[in-house]
Amino acid sequence: MFWSLVVLVLFLGLRIPKTSAPNGLNPIPQASFFQKLYRFLRLALDTSFSTTFLKDYGPMFYSLFVTETVLSLSGKEAGEFLVNQERNGNIVNNFPQSTNILLGDTPTTNHGVVHTRLRKISMEALKPSLLVRYIPSIEHMTSYFFLEKAEIDLVDAVKRITLSVMLELVFGIENVRSKEYQENDMPAFRKLFGVWMSGLFSPVLPVGPFASAKRAGDQMKQKLHVILKQQREKYEKSGRDPKHETFLILASQGHNGEKMTDEQLVDLAFLMLFAGHDTSSSTLVSLLHYLTLHPDLLERARKEQFDLFKEDRPITNEDLTKMPFLDALVKETLRSRPPVGAVMKRILNDTEFQGYHIPKNTIIAYNISGTLRHYHDPNLSIDTFNPDFFLNPKPPLAQSHVKGSLVLHPAEVPFGIGRHTCLGKNLVWQEVRVIMSVLLRRCKWSMPKDIEYSQFPIPFPKQKIMVQIERL
Repeated sequence: MFWSLVVLVLFLGLRIPKTSAPNGLNPIPQASFFQKLYRFLRLALDTSFSTTFLKDYGPMFYSLFVTETVLSLSGKEAGEFLVNQERNGNIVNNFPQSTNILLGDTPTTNHGVVHTRLRKISMEALKPSLLVRYIPSIEHMTSYFFLEKAEIDLVDAVKRITLSVMLELVFGIENVRSKEYQENDMPAFRKLFGVWMSGLFSPVLPVGPFASAKRAGDQMKQKLHVILKQQREKYEKSGRDPKHETFLILASQGHNGEKMTDEQLVDLAFLMLFAGHDTSSSTLVSLLHYLTLHPDLLERARKEQFDLFKEDRPITNEDLTKMPFLDALVKETLRSRPPVGAVMKRILNDTEFQGYHIPKNTIIAYNISGTLRHYHDPNLSIDTFNPDFFLNPKPPLAQSHVKGSLVLHPAEVPFGIGRHTCLGKNLVWQEVRVIMSVLLRRCKWSMPKDIEYSQFPIPFPKQKIMVQIERL
């Protein structure tokens, strides 16, 4: 009996499904379960695999994601194809069941009319003109968490900054910088958040990572409901313009008479915590590491900052428009090691791409990491880090923000493609530049050069990275 089961498993795992395509189109080469599992593990765990898989399999091949078969697509043409399919109503976002449940009722997990309504309400509270008021707090928190000690745990310090920004400015927790909160409440919250993250892409089972993540998420969302109630009571008593209030209050005002339920507001706040905390932290850690590896770029970045700030003064929004080299460094970091490696889509009806037949209901994983690493040059080394790609591009980069354009810009792709781009993009962009401006002007850091990164679900060093800080 045992060996019969073994033979059956091997047969099913090694069997390559038959496929067909309409006349004139090619079927996409199929793969066995074990082949797809191998490809998924390599994509998730091997930092160099995105360089080799294009040569081994091409820009289109079947793989796995959690428990589902997905069609992996890479490259500018594939991205533009997906954007076009979405505009024609033939594609929707497609997260694993675990992700949909844990993220809740948000613009990210919805599509169609519901997505449009929720996104418009959300973006009203995330306008760049409203985010400007966050700059002083981000600047202060950077000095508080990074410059008070001679040695810091890099990932811990960066995550404390970005999480504190979210908790204070988005949720309105006023004592987040206090010693008591940082020593007691913050570790407890981060532990729950870590458990939640571990189940975000996992099978939906009554026990295991998903079940633990669901319990952790429920606990955090209960706290957010209490915070929302407190913020609303405080706002109603103050009589202040909502533009001066927290993100929760701004979002609760709605858009053109449309409002979210309290459950949707809490889900949205939780989505912002996920999208604006770990992604910012990953980008900052990677950028600090890249500057350590390239001291010439570090000196260029410092010079730009000191030329702009003749004296130590607060950062203004106008200052952020005068940092072209820092902008290029951030963009190149997002290109070289994007915090989100892929986006998931589902084709609603049969279609074709480059002569291949894509059947309806195919789940597509658009490989952001593989696309960006070879955006400028298909033969580009995985170790290349060159911000001049964005300062003096050859050929010039297309302006993807032009209305109606289908061309993908490498500075935009890290935040997703199509209608479901990252809601917190403006906040992340502002946060990373303010933090880096402070660090470049106010300290020198020393850290290991040889750092190994885990890739899934978000790139972070595998080991603890201790950094020596010298104040300037």
